[in-house]
Amino acid sequence: MTILWEEPWTILLAGLALSAVLLVLLVQTGRAVFLAIMLGALGITAAMLAVERWVVTPAERIRDVLHDTAEGVRRNDVNRVLQHIAPAATSLRQEVQIRLSRAEILEARITSRPNVEIHERDVTEEATARFLARVRARDSGSSLGAGQYVGQFTVQLVHDSGRWHIMSYKLGRPEAR
Repeated sequence: MTILWEEPWTILLAGLALSAVLLVLLVQTGRAVFLAIMLGALGITAAMLAVERWVVTPAERIRDVLHDTAEGVRRNDVNRVLQHIAPAATSLRQEVQIRLSRAEILEARITSRPNVEIHERDVTEEATARFLARVRARDSGSSLGAGQYVGQFTVQLVHDSGRWHIMSYKLGRPEAR
């Protein structure tokens, strides 16, 4: 069901396919009922697209957090990055402050659609996101190193106080395609 609310193309293609079938039936039979049904189908498609824009799923919220974090890294904006890191992730918060203060980030972007898995626990919701990203930086003493890193990130998140926060991350190699 979430594919309807995360992918507008599914709604659009289904609505257009149904309308095309109804148009063929209208042309072949000349019956006005098919025109009425086709207009109804287009109206329902438009309404579903509007709802799709309005409904934000947890996976979409997580993707927004990841993209905004990447933008914060790209801008060397420590506060912007820290707002997405869980307060309990103290070592990660320190790492971000140190690394961003020692490097000039030239590029930081997510290069693939994050694959998000949400895990409901007894008390909290947690999630894992996997995606490919590219980071280019000029080193000024950090362990990030000069040059670039292109690879897979695995990010652990927790839902707390109505927001998704990053708890930890791991770096890996790019997946074979």
